[in-house]
Amino acid sequence: MDGFLTNDIPNLDNQLAPNNTNRLLAKDIERRQNLPFSIGGGSRKSGVVQTMYWGNASAGSASETVDLTSLGLTQAPLAMVWFIGATSPKSPSPVTPGAGLLTYGDSESTADLSIPYGASASYNVTKTTLTINCVSQNVGWAYLSLAFFYYIIFYDEPDLDVDGL
Repeated sequence: MDGFLTNDIPNLDNQLAPNNTNRLLAKDIERRQNLPFSIGGGSRKSGVVQTMYWGNASAGSASETVDLTSLGLTQAPLAMVWFIGATSPKSPSPVTPGAGLLTYGDSESTADLSIPYGASASYNVTKTTLTINCVSQNVGWAYLSLAFFYYIIFYDEPDLDVDGL
């Protein structure tokens, strides 16, 4: 019956036959990408920054600064910063994965992203520096903790609304 849509008669042998194995190929692995790293493909500057902070009586503010003077920006650029994870020798698992976009603001901001071991993080950006701030509290951790952040610096063109991208 060529040309007509027909339903095949179910065959028990076909239904009980094992399915072909789905193999994971190298090209499939290459396709997997992290979202922040994908977004950063067209940036002017990007990288990973680590910040050390205490969770005991030495707790307080800690910050890391990225120098942007080599970009020659005329004003503060569009920037994004992600928290990608933290590690502390005293924690049950050596690495705590992070998944959060930091808010723009100073270290006193109430909208900071909460990061492990009683700390929070935010960032500031000017035309010459990007500063990532960590504010920790005394939660009884006797070791230094390391927080890792991925940053992206985009353009600083003032007339994008007129000229377009």
